[in-house]
Amino acid sequence: MKEYKLSITGMADYVIISPEVLRLLLQKIKDSPYPYTEIAAESIMPEGYAQYLANVLNSNRGKKKFRFCQIPEQELGKEQIYRILEYQMKNLRIEKKECFEHFFLIAEGSENKYTYSMESERHFFCICRNEESRFLYVYPDGRQECVSLKWKVTVNR
Repeated sequence: MKEYKLSITGMADYVIISPEVLRLLLQKIKDSPYPYTEIAAESIMPEGYAQYLANVLNSNRGKKKFRFCQIPEQELGKEQIYRILEYQMKNLRIEKKECFEHFFLIAEGSENKYTYSMESERHFFCICRNEESRFLYVYPDGRQECVSLKWKVTVNR
C-alpha cells in the first residue's frame, strides 16, 4: 500500500477545497475509464457546501485572505464559488507533481448548469485508479486528513 500526499500550492487566499470535495473528485477520477472526463460541478460539492462557502466568504470579503484575485469585488454566488474551486484545483499537487493537464469550468448558459472539464496527468490518473493507493490531504497549515475512496468488493466463488 502506498500513501500519497495531496496539497493545494501557491495559495494566498482561503482554500475552499475540503477533504470531502477532494474525495468526491478522486472518486470520479477513479471511476472514469479515461484521464479526460467532464463532471457536473455539483457532483463534487457536498449538499449545501457551495451556499455555506458563499455565506462565509461574502461575510469576510473585507479581509485580505477572502478577496480572491480571480473574482472581481462582488458578492459571491454559486458560479463564483465554482470558479474559485477551478482555480484552486489547477494548483492541486500529488507529491509536488501537478494533478491535471487541464481543469476548467464550463457554464452552460444557465445558473444551475456547471460542468468541469478535466484531464488528469497520466501518473495521477493511474494512482487514483490503483486500489493500493491511499491519500492524505495536507492543509495549508500542515494538518493532514485521510481521504478514502470506495472500492467494489469482489467475492471469489
